[in-house]
Amino acid sequence: MHSVFPSAPPRRRGRFTGPASLALLLAVLLAALCPLAGQAAEKARHGAQPAAQTAAKPSAQPLRLTILHTNDVHARIQEFNRFGQTCTPEESSKGECFGGFPRLAAAVAARRAKGGNVLLLDAGDQFQGTLFYTVLKGRPSRDAMNALRYNAMTLGNHEFDDGPEVLVETFLNGLSFPVLAANVDASGFEPLKERIAPWSVISVGGRKVGLVGLAYEDTASISAPGPDVAFGDARQALERGVKAVTAQGADIVVALTHVGYGRDKELAASVDGVDVIVGGHTHTLLSSTDPKAAGPYPTVVPSPSGRPVLVVQAEAWGKYLGELTVDFDASGVPSAWSGQPLLLDASMAQDPALLAKARGWQEELAPFLNQPVGKAAEALPFDCRFGECVLGSVLADAVRMAGKAQGAQAAFVNGGAIRTGLRAGDVSQGDLLAVYPFADTVATFQLSGKDLLAVLEHGVGAASDPSAKGTGRFLQVSGIHYSFDGRRPEGQRIVTASIQGADGGFTPVNPEALYTLATTSYLLKGGDGNAVLKDGARRVYAFGKSVSDALADYVASHSPLPARPEGRITRLGDALPQ
Repeated sequence: MHSVFPSAPPRRRGRFTGPASLALLLAVLLAALCPLAGQAAEKARHGAQPAAQTAAKPSAQPLRLTILHTNDVHARIQEFNRFGQTCTPEESSKGECFGGFPRLAAAVAARRAKGGNVLLLDAGDQFQGTLFYTVLKGRPSRDAMNALRYNAMTLGNHEFDDGPEVLVETFLNGLSFPVLAANVDASGFEPLKERIAPWSVISVGGRKVGLVGLAYEDTASISAPGPDVAFGDARQALERGVKAVTAQGADIVVALTHVGYGRDKELAASVDGVDVIVGGHTHTLLSSTDPKAAGPYPTVVPSPSGRPVLVVQAEAWGKYLGELTVDFDASGVPSAWSGQPLLLDASMAQDPALLAKARGWQEELAPFLNQPVGKAAEALPFDCRFGECVLGSVLADAVRMAGKAQGAQAAFVNGGAIRTGLRAGDVSQGDLLAVYPFADTVATFQLSGKDLLAVLEHGVGAASDPSAKGTGRFLQVSGIHYSFDGRRPEGQRIVTASIQGADGGFTPVNPEALYTLATTSYLLKGGDGNAVLKDGARRVYAFGKSVSDALADYVASHSPLPARPEGRITRLGDALPQ
């Protein structure tokens, strides 16, 4: 896989000796060099580099480089619990928290203190996912990343959720490191164009390292970059980037991408000249020891020329800090590598200075938590595990509304996700976060009618026994009506199921048809035992708006909330269990 350089031949004694011979030799050399000098000058006049500049460079020294990396942090400024929520003081005191920039800062500082050549890179999607972004936009992420002294990042699709203006004004302005995106054309929006670059070349340990950024190719269809920002093909942009940084003297190339694990592997196998791909977007855990990982860390993919390309990703939210150490030979080829994602759990220290800053940002959120969003006409209970409930319908409606841009005609959510009820009167953002306290996103996908019926069947599997495990899988729906009978045998409990069409009418679910639906990222990944959904979903996009934001938007536009169920779900044969 690696080039083998033969040792130099032994030096031989020449036939020329004495002053006369040396003079003759000098004359011969001068005569030979004169034509070459003329050729070089001629090439220079026509834009070509002189031969002396294109000649092979002396062999560089081998380099050991450590790449620390994050991706898809999604505004997890403070440490968070297993649901992705910012930890309460009680959870923190119990050691139940992960991540957060203060903990990340301490881990990065500890690694840098060991010495060596260290880069810190981020693969995008710093935006969206917590109130830190909802209220303060990009400012906390910008200031925290500056404090950590990142070397570079690329742009994720969620960086454009509030348009390029918010991206520039609250994040890019004041950022102290380069933002790279070779496949983004911002020529129509000058403020963004001025703040991003396609690639960069930096000096590390006496070697030149090229960094090429790639944004998500379909950002325009799933976010809000506006008409003046375009996203091009990642492969073509990467090829241009490799060529450009190589021309600037880089013989080590790192692609910093937000295109997903599968696409990263495709790029590694199709584009020559890339050594490492630091990826994001799919929230993929790579590990050579964790059985839940989607692949090894690093995932090694042969390039078209056979050189190894090392692909890494570190799940999401800053729960892990990726650490990859690579030995590059004199030609810039990876010759050895090691590393793993470092779990940033409660056993890891937090940086005191950044912790103080994060607590200050958190104090800025307090007024927002109490801010009225809408109203509830009556108190709404949260008994949503055995039949239709108003809060379940509201949540399903919210998810469906958020997925409408992707064509969702119906939606469903698990009743167990609704954790508390609402009192009558004003409903605040804090109230809604108590109702749905999870950090899931709205997911859109296509599913066959046959699989949809199976998903509904799975949902009612424990609906007749309050003491059964898994009652939270019961599905609350929007754009779907169904009836079930818990007395019937397993697999036969769904009696009728219909879905709403474009005309507003309901027709029976056709097992042979393909439907565009929306749900939560939790369910789409197989949560609550939804294996059929996980395996059968097609054309999946699982990283849309946060469910909590979708719920707030819906309540704000549909208040006062209804007080009675609408008859979307019919329970046959017995009364609701007590």
